Amino acid sequence: MKKLLVVIPFIAFSTFASLTSTGYEARHVELLKTALDNSCGSFRNLEVLSKDEEIIRVDQGIRDVKYTTVLTGEQRMDQNIFDTYEIVIKSEYSDMYDHVNKDWGVYSVTSVNCVMK
Repeated sequence: MKKLLVVIPFIAFSTFASLTSTGYEARHVELLKTALDNSCGSFRNLEVLSKDEEIIRVDQGIRDVKYTTVLTGEQRMDQNIFDTYEIVIKSEYSDMYDHVNKDWGVYSVTSVNCVMK
């Protein structure tokens, strides 16, 4: 039983290992994980295909950023059968104070699109 408890956290962590390698801030990665789970369910073998950042200069040094992150992953369809999906997550960073996390900058997810390949 102890071996099973050790393996489960490792599997859950390895599922999102590629999201942490994006170079995004930890708060942003957690938001992406939550949005992906809520919109499309859980995946395995997630890989980042591309990421794009569009910087919007507002005024006097204030900048907002729009992110587009494209992933691929497998989702269990039946016992040992997996479908491959392409996932496009659009998110934004607003240059303002985040009262919830007590930190500067607010991240939000605007859309999650999961399409079976």
